[in-house]
Order: sequence, then structure tokens, then C-alpha cells
Amino acid sequence: MGFRHEESLIRELEFLRKASTRFLTQQYGLPRYIVEHRLNKTQLLFNLLRDYARWLRSSDEYPRLSSRDEEGSTG
Repeated sequence: MGFRHEESLIRELEFLRKASTRFLTQQYGLPRYIVEHRLNKTQLLFNLLRDYARWLRSSDEYPRLSSRDEEGSTG
């Protein structure tokens, strides 16, 4: 991913975080600290999955699939 794309995603995620906080506090009457705590947990899980996927792609421990394997063809 390019640097500009990452910056764009960061801005978009920040907007979604603020909009979600506003919606959940106004619509459901949840306290802001509870909403922010839940959003932090969600963000942490997303980051862990993202980093794990990056690690798998770059790791030499796992064999790379050939294009035939990815298409699900049987030999």
C-alpha cells in the first residue's frame, strides 16, 4: 500500500470512529466511555488480523500457494 492510500484510510477510519461514537451515544444512550472501549477492542482485533495476514504473506514458514492451488484445481 502506498503512503497516500494509508493516510486516506486513516482519515476514513477516524471519521467512521467519530460517526459511530456519535450514533451509539445519541441513538442508544450508551455512555461515551463504553462506546470508546468497545471501539478500541474492535480496532485492536482488526489490527491483529491485519498484522497476522501481513506476517503470513511475508513468512517463510508457510509454503506459498501456486496459482493452481489458489484456484482450487485438483490434480
